[in-house]
Amino acid sequence: MVFAYMIGNTDFSIYALHNVVLVQTPDLVLHTVPYDFDISGLVHPPYAIPMKSLPIKTVDERLYRGPCRTMEQMEPVLANVSAKSAAVMDLLSSISGFNRGVRQETRTFLEGFYSSIGNQGTVKRVFVEKCSKAPAM
Repeated sequence: MVFAYMIGNTDFSIYALHNVVLVQTPDLVLHTVPYDFDISGLVHPPYAIPMKSLPIKTVDERLYRGPCRTMEQMEPVLANVSAKSAAVMDLLSSISGFNRGVRQETRTFLEGFYSSIGNQGTVKRVFVEKCSKAPAM
């Protein structure tokens, strides 16, 4: 759910397995593997528009669609994501198909995410207060 928020992806459903597949490891741990990111802020093609039922106007607006969590639950998750930020940003340099403008737009979009999860007030608002109180993803 944090990954979907990071890339600005709202075109998925874990319950309906829409643009998500479940993968089980030999030790019986389930992992969700998202795919199909064209309707996301990270990709933002000209045809991308969010579902009308969502409270966002463009796919460039991030919307956390996961269940509410406590700050204590979010801290280790966001620390793990933050620890990988340099590696994620380094990936941008390795993608040969990006021109300078696209690379900078993508960098700016991701920097916005990392900035937001570094702000306790934003984390509380997004993941604790303005989140889904009921199954809706």
